[in-house]
Amino acid sequence: MDASALLLLYVPEAGASWVRRLWSDFDQHLDPDLAFVEVSSALLKKVRRCELDGDEARAAIGLLAVRPPIRTVPTQHLLPAAYEFASTVHCSLYDAVYATLALHTSSRVLTADEAFARALGAAVGGPELILVPRV
Repeated sequence: MDASALLLLYVPEAGASWVRRLWSDFDQHLDPDLAFVEVSSALLKKVRRCELDGDEARAAIGLLAVRPPIRTVPTQHLLPAAYEFASTVHCSLYDAVYATLALHTSSRVLTADEAFARALGAAVGGPELILVPRV
């Protein structure tokens, strides 16, 4: 699950209920540790754009910090392979970290980011992808 999908556990946007249902079907949720910063940054951006109340963002960040819904792995161990993946697939290094983790753990990437989904869809030997439907 990348940050775009993880964010949907905290904000009521299109696809959020779908992510919550899918979330409950899986036992393990593994992300790179950068997910905490990415989700928190997205929440702050939503507050600055007046799309989310500051207190709601603080509450979500508090939950994320105290009761994270994911188990994390250190990003630094993924960086060399993620750099190569990003260079080949032409996606951001952030996205490549999620893809690399999925490849190393033989898992799937859940994303709400359509550009990332397109890049992964075109990648030969990339991880399996689940795109959050925006309904």
